[in-house]
Formats: sequence, C-alpha cells, structure tokens
Amino acid sequence: MIKLDRCGNVELIGTDILTLDGQVVTFDGNVAYDIESAESASEPSTAITQMNEQELTRQLGQFLYSTINDQWLSATITLTCLNAHTKSQVTGSTYICTAFYTCEYHPETDMKIEDKPVTITPFIQAVFEQIFTTAQAKSKKIWAEAVFTIKRTGRFTLVFNDHDGQLSL
Repeated sequence: MIKLDRCGNVELIGTDILTLDGQVVTFDGNVAYDIESAESASEPSTAITQMNEQELTRQLGQFLYSTINDQWLSATITLTCLNAHTKSQVTGSTYICTAFYTCEYHPETDMKIEDKPVTITPFIQAVFEQIFTTAQAKSKKIWAEAVFTIKRTGRFTLVFNDHDGQLSL
C-alpha cells in the first residue's frame, strides 16, 4: 500500500509485493527518502529502462498523488496499444495513454461523483510503456491495454487486457 500525507510524505506499507511475472518479493526493513520540495517538480534522473517493476509502478502512483489537487476516491491510467497483434510488434508499437480521477462531492456542481481528466506527461507515458513491454515480454499473450488504478488509500491494481477483453493479471 502507498500512503501520502498532506505534507508530501510517502509511506510504503506491506511485506510482500507481486511482480509482473508472478513472483513475490519480500521487503524487510524501512525505506526512507529525504526529498526537499521544489517550486516545480522535475522528472527522476534514473533511466526508465533501469527501473524494476516496483519502481515503475511506484512512479505511476506517485504521479497521480502529486498531480491531483482535489479530494478524490480513485485514479486510473490506461495505456492502449494500437497495433500489438504479434509479439514482434510490441517494441515498435504505438500507444495512447489517458488518465482520469474520480472525485468526491463538489458543491459547485452539486454532484457526488465526477470523473476529471489528468494530463499525462511524456515521462509517465514512457514509464507505463516500459511496464507494458516488460510484462508483455514475460507473457504468452498479446495484450491490447494495461489499466493502472489506485485508490486514495494507496491500494492499486494493474490489469492487462487482450484483444478479446480478457483479463490477465
């Protein structure tokens, strides 16, 4: 689970994490980061291809937490592969990346639930494409899209759908 408080502190809670290839990784010990806030956020310097699956998915969650300045219930990023019909096409594939969040009550519209778009940065799209291609390389299926959803509590899911709309975890 990922928790973010109002001061921007991130807390990762859990001992076992399931990787994209179905292996369980156990964390033993605390992880602490001392990061000072800047006027504008810059993208991490670590090359995306050098990040492991946990670092990549953490980037997606942290992006949503830092981007949404509203009360929200859940947020979703979807990566759709437009031309993945064979394993060899995945590397040169074209992607569309979209995101939205579901917010709570808004007095100005008197609506209890409302979806609002999130603007995806090129870095976050590249992170999600790396997750997709890494997972695709480890799978026997050809996936058409990946959907990352995170709840305000920090719980997230990452689901891959094939061309027939079938789920793969």
